[in-house]
Amino acid sequence: MKKRSMKRALSAVLTLCMALPGASVAFGSVSAATVSDDSSTSASSTAAGSLVEDDGFTWDNANVYFLLTDRFKNGNTANDHSYGRTLDKDGKPLDGWDTNPGTFHGGDFAGVTQSIEEGYFDNLGVNAIWISAPYEQTHGYCDSGKGFAHYSYHGYYVLDYTETDANFGTKEEFKTLVDTAHEHGIRVIMDIVMNHTGYSTVADMEQFHFGTLLDGALDFKYKLTDVGEVNDHIDYKTSEEDWGKWWSNDWIRSGLPGYTEGAGGDLTMSLSGLPDFRTEQTKKVTIPPILETKWKQEGTYDQKLAKYGDKNTVTGYLSTWLSEWVKEYGVDGFRCDTAKHVDKASWNQLKQACVSALREWRSNNKGKAGADWKEDFWMTGEHWDHGVGYDTYYSEGGFDSMINFAVTGGGALASGSVANTYQGYADQINTKEGFNVLSFMSSHDETLTRGDENTMLYNAAAFLLLPGGVQIFYGDETNRPLYPGVAFDGYGGSGHALRSDMNWNDMDKTLLAQWQKVGQFRNKHVSIGAGANVKLSATSGVAFGRTYDKNGVTDQAAAVIGCNKNSSVTVDVSTLWEDGSYVINTYDNSSSVVTDGKVTFNSGANGTILMENADGQPLVSITGEPKFYGTEQVTVSLKECDSAKVSVDGGNKFVVKDGDTFTIGQTAYKNDTIEVTVEATNDKASSEAKFTFLKIGENDEKPTTSPTQSTTVPGPTASQTSKLTIKSTAGAPNVYAWTGASTALNGAWPGQKAAAVSGQANTYELTLPVSADKPFSVVLNNGSGTQSGDITGLYDGAVLEIQNGNYTSVKTVTNGNQQGGGGDPEPAEGSVSVTIKPYSPSASYKIYAWNDTQKLTGAWPGVALTEKDSDGNYVVKFDNVDEVSIILSSGSGQTADITGVRDGATIEITNEGCTTYKLTSKPIVVSPYESLKKEARKILAMTASDYTAESWANAQKVLKSAEAMIKAGEDATTAEAMNAMIADLKSAQKALVLAPATLTYAVAGKSVVSGVTASAAKVTVTVDGKTYTATADDVTGAFTVATSALKTTSTIKVDATRNGVNGTYSYAMNNGDIESGIVPTSPIPPTQPTTTQPATKPTTQPTTQPATQPTTQPATEPTTAPSQTLTVNATSNYFGSATKTDGKVGDKITVLYKLDANMGIVDGQWTVKYDTSKLKFDKADNKVNGSQTIMPSQSNLVYNAYSNVIKGNFTNPQNPTKYDGGTYISLTFQVIGAGSASVYLDTEYLTVGYVTNNKLNQQSVVDNSKVRDISGFAGFKNVKLSATTSFASDVRLGDVDMDGKITAIDVTLVQKHITEHIPFTEQQLTAADVDKNNIISVKDATLIQKYVVHLISNF
Repeated sequence: MKKRSMKRALSAVLTLCMALPGASVAFGSVSAATVSDDSSTSASSTAAGSLVEDDGFTWDNANVYFLLTDRFKNGNTANDHSYGRTLDKDGKPLDGWDTNPGTFHGGDFAGVTQSIEEGYFDNLGVNAIWISAPYEQTHGYCDSGKGFAHYSYHGYYVLDYTETDANFGTKEEFKTLVDTAHEHGIRVIMDIVMNHTGYSTVADMEQFHFGTLLDGALDFKYKLTDVGEVNDHIDYKTSEEDWGKWWSNDWIRSGLPGYTEGAGGDLTMSLSGLPDFRTEQTKKVTIPPILETKWKQEGTYDQKLAKYGDKNTVTGYLSTWLSEWVKEYGVDGFRCDTAKHVDKASWNQLKQACVSALREWRSNNKGKAGADWKEDFWMTGEHWDHGVGYDTYYSEGGFDSMINFAVTGGGALASGSVANTYQGYADQINTKEGFNVLSFMSSHDETLTRGDENTMLYNAAAFLLLPGGVQIFYGDETNRPLYPGVAFDGYGGSGHALRSDMNWNDMDKTLLAQWQKVGQFRNKHVSIGAGANVKLSATSGVAFGRTYDKNGVTDQAAAVIGCNKNSSVTVDVSTLWEDGSYVINTYDNSSSVVTDGKVTFNSGANGTILMENADGQPLVSITGEPKFYGTEQVTVSLKECDSAKVSVDGGNKFVVKDGDTFTIGQTAYKNDTIEVTVEATNDKASSEAKFTFLKIGENDEKPTTSPTQSTTVPGPTASQTSKLTIKSTAGAPNVYAWTGASTALNGAWPGQKAAAVSGQANTYELTLPVSADKPFSVVLNNGSGTQSGDITGLYDGAVLEIQNGNYTSVKTVTNGNQQGGGGDPEPAEGSVSVTIKPYSPSASYKIYAWNDTQKLTGAWPGVALTEKDSDGNYVVKFDNVDEVSIILSSGSGQTADITGVRDGATIEITNEGCTTYKLTSKPIVVSPYESLKKEARKILAMTASDYTAESWANAQKVLKSAEAMIKAGEDATTAEAMNAMIADLKSAQKALVLAPATLTYAVAGKSVVSGVTASAAKVTVTVDGKTYTATADDVTGAFTVATSALKTTSTIKVDATRNGVNGTYSYAMNNGDIESGIVPTSPIPPTQPTTTQPATKPTTQPTTQPATQPTTQPATEPTTAPSQTLTVNATSNYFGSATKTDGKVGDKITVLYKLDANMGIVDGQWTVKYDTSKLKFDKADNKVNGSQTIMPSQSNLVYNAYSNVIKGNFTNPQNPTKYDGGTYISLTFQVIGAGSASVYLDTEYLTVGYVTNNKLNQQSVVDNSKVRDISGFAGFKNVKLSATTSFASDVRLGDVDMDGKITAIDVTLVQKHITEHIPFTEQQLTAADVDKNNIISVKDATLIQKYVVHLISNF
């Protein structure tokens, strides 16, 4: 479970032809606590939502994901046809069983559990999931009224509350679902129905022997379509005896023989003909006949009778059965369907039973996830069109929340009204204890709120940041489409069109990322849903803050939504943060310091900014002009971390420090977006930030004025609202308004009533939440059936006239003025051609078409289709548009709104009544020019040294040709030529070959191989036929693998792969060991030949000193100098000892403690004591460019120096540090005295270890200054360490690690230093500067590499 970053203060719906899935859970044999009317007394409890759990959860900030279990994910195909559903007489699946809109499609508990385990809900910030009713549903189907079979895939047609529905899974699978959710900190909400049973079906009547079936009825069991006559084969009128075997008149109201028919009024009506439970009655009843029959067939009747009792009220039985799901499995809450059709006393009785049941589950399951949660059982209710308001559902019904219909369609979230929506909701909801709502945009029986990309991205942020609880409907986050070929039947209809299968294979990844970002932010901050709202001002978008301070928990956060994209936005946060505070935009992890009460952030590609306290996490930002020409220098800002890794457009990572600059723009062309990714880590957290910049053009296209963005937008600024005036003699009209294809602006139908204008007779006005530069559409109506047609293309200031009070005759006096846009919108350049396939050759249709700005086919119902192609299909074309919406109608019916129709689309009418259709869209094709730039940019982002010279030269040759084509422009080259060039670029990339890896360590008898290859490459090392894998470091390319012991006859093969590009290198061990990077050029001879050495010194060497050199020292110089040099004795309890005798006063001397280990170092602690009369330690001598050099490989070293002691410690549990003979500790002292001095290293703790499957395995080789033998521990049998002490000697060019040898390790160190991954001492800087130009560069690394492989012999 995740901890949230809050500070804990220290102190002593549905209409019933819809569908959801169920599940069959056979409860255990423990006795059930039956619920009777006497048990309805209120249990003492804390209202759900009035506290914040330790994991940060509160129902007041719930982010609920509503899924239809059957339509979400199929995790177990074995249960797809339980009870014989959708099988033919031979037990084979019927055609279309998993595509028919009314059947079970296979989704189940196992599928939901898989998604929980995969982190799908965690990534969305979801903290509660609402699943379909899991209990057993009617086995057969009813007639949908639309020609197809309608099973209870949705879970609203109950058969047996005491079992899971087998299509959903077993009781064990349900238990696993709940337990897994709890392990992820996710609460589980069950959809439940207490108002009605399911319909009678042929399959159930046959199986459980009730009702009267007529001849031919059983034939309908095996049909999925053309089922409209099924009810003709059931006798609903004759036999009281037959129908008395169903639920019985004591239990339900129904129009069947022997039953009392449902009466008028909400509590006693039969909703949509469904049998109505008599929950309000107080008389006792027995087990209903159908369940007695069923349980006897299953052999559980006696057990269940003893468990549930032989008599109870209807509500008593239902509360017992439903609360058992809580007691047995720990279900956390219920969503109660059709709340207004059940008396509130029954709801309260159910609530109290579940409160007790949840406490019992927690008491019986101590130690399980969720058992230590303190919030009480939670209930929300569905009352159609209920809004935000406290009423008797809360005070009498026991509800903690009611579903809020006011946000349906997203109209209340429009940019012009969302600030007031936020303020109003927070003021109403979060100021009253025990009061909350659950808001939604989309649902299973209302609508799917969709739109263009910008609209959906905005709605996601606006919705998730609502005060109160919010409910995502599955697929809101992925742009799941309507059910193909099913006419829209939401807004209180059966809703099948809204319940398509989850679009796992066709997700809108951009939209999903937006829901994830904002959802995680909400989950992290209790203040978003449960806090007070404060309006903030910003230079773009809608800004607001939230604060929470209750029950010992404090939290604050802020956000800006609907900003101009990729813009610099300044926000006044003075009411939330003081000057000097660091604030993070968690959307991209950039940071800003509050100055004069304000912070400034880039709004990014989706125009969303999410702000929170820094709280010690790494603070990173990349600053530069958001839009620029050519190239530009951007600046790195880092706080709370020493360094970060940067990648530009997916290229190789490099290391940066605070204040560094680097250039962008080289990897992009005109109008391309550049993405800079920054990764930073400290001991508290890791962060990844993404920054985007737009390259407007090349340098030679730069205008004389800078494109630097101003905080004010030049030119006329569009108002955030639009005014509509209506002249009417028929009184104030209702106005239903929308923008785009279907985004509602002022709530669901019939919209809002216009207000009378003072002093102007018969004149009414309405202000709509749509920017004045955006078009909108309306329908005027009287609220009771009389309405106008669609009136489109309106802007702020539009005036309409209802002529002679006739709503069918509305005149557009003026369509308003498009503010900020300079007049009418420019017509689209494209056209839309649509093919319409008729249901039959003789079928004729009319087409009504429109877009955002105009009607395209006149008034409703449009024009008749006449033109046909050679296949007999109708063809219609619309000019100067890019996208249209269409309704097709015949004499007997019409389709729903078919929106988002683009050029090349095909609409197939699939029934005679013209109510169902199938839309097939032509894929949107990216222009060849954009595809060409995209392919060329892939090569631009690459690094030449990663590839062989030949393959890179070929790629560059092709790139040069492509860039000439790009520079010429899109209109200068044919699509065929651009496509051919794209193919050439892809071929050149495919032909690239990674440069051969360099081995840095391979020694016979040792079981480790190290080397360097392309950064982040996947490495496979093959030794004597066995393979070993690793991933190269993502900056340096270094890799190490543990192998079997190398032999002198072994061959080492290194295969590296990155992004589909491969490279291979082989080395035969009979060429000799590779140690410290030195690669032998020939086999090492067993003995050194003696014949090649001269027997005597050559005669050219003088045997005596030249006569000019005195044979004795001058008399003025002493023959010895015992007191002018210093002998330093360096010793250690673990690292051995060394002595150096040449230090003079004023010199500097460096003690090196080196470590060679075949296992990573997890942590260490040490103390050094030294002779302060002869040596002086200065921190400045142990730093380079502000970074410590004491432990060069440990960026997180913590050390202190005082008196004669230096102490240090570090830890790297996630990535143990590799030491291959390099420096562990380096201490530089100034010599201040002569004689002798001691330096003693006490290695107090030294831990080795390795990580497997995200688990750290570790052992201490030194523990409390004592050396331990750890070879007896599992996993540490072959551990080997070599620890030595030495002194830095005179500098040798190329010997960067000062070990007396020039090897590939020195090359790697220079590369790391160039990328500023590690600092160098003064001696190392001298050693690395092999070209002696006082600059450490790639040239130095290359020269050392050439020396190592004997291409040069000196520097």
